[in-house]
Amino acid sequence: MADLPPLFIQYSDAIPTRLPIGTRRPAIFFEIELPPETAGVYVGELTAYFGAYANFAAEIAGYMDDPRMLKAAICAVVNPTDMRELDLPTPPMAFPVVLAIELQEDCALLADEDYVLDGAYPADRRVPVDLLDSEAEHVWKRWRSGVIPRAIPANWFRHIEHPRLTHLEGSTDVHRQTWSDCELFAGSLMQSSQRELPEKLIGAYVRRFGALALSQRIAPTREGVERLIGHKALAVDHNRAFNHLRIFHVMNEMAREYDIRMVRSFGDKLVLA
Repeated sequence: MADLPPLFIQYSDAIPTRLPIGTRRPAIFFEIELPPETAGVYVGELTAYFGAYANFAAEIAGYMDDPRMLKAAICAVVNPTDMRELDLPTPPMAFPVVLAIELQEDCALLADEDYVLDGAYPADRRVPVDLLDSEAEHVWKRWRSGVIPRAIPANWFRHIEHPRLTHLEGSTDVHRQTWSDCELFAGSLMQSSQRELPEKLIGAYVRRFGALALSQRIAPTREGVERLIGHKALAVDHNRAFNHLRIFHVMNEMAREYDIRMVRSFGDKLVLA
């Protein structure tokens, strides 16, 4: 599984059999706070989707700042096929994904340091292991986020989720699945930035869309990942740039609608929600 991009997992309901997980902390956190004293795999419900979106935003931040992307952003909304005529920087092979696993045995759980003391622990101080341990149950019950301090065997992987992919032909209208995917990312930002409780946010999302999941699913195998990377929506540079811009366009609209701070807004510096 070494070829997979940074992965985060969806929690499916019922500890300790099913859990949401991620292979590493969102990269931007390392820029503003000290890492915890112990390493592990990050697990969560909405926090899994926040991690996926935050890493995606961090991966593409550099090329989105290229002045040529401003014209591309306009084309992506008005007439996407015009993007073929533009001289654009090569977009990174980045896309937000979430990995679902099913635990095959009970695992120890530590608190997600970002929710220790309900988010009040100073970001410039390293959270000690004993506090991560003592806060684990409260953080999981209230914020549905934690860390499993061990490696995850490949046979625990169940599937990989990702947002809907599209390409330049006939793609002026935003598909309803793209909206539902971005609504899920927006909900994760609301928990992170506004400290909204996940139970309320997840309930609202499930009532609207039926399940807590991104719209697309693939097998967690090398073949499945290769098919995803080889999809023309990602393999072709202009299509890949279009998919990046489409997600940011929809997320910008949702940021205004829900009054939330994005991990990154187009044309601005990288900011933490």
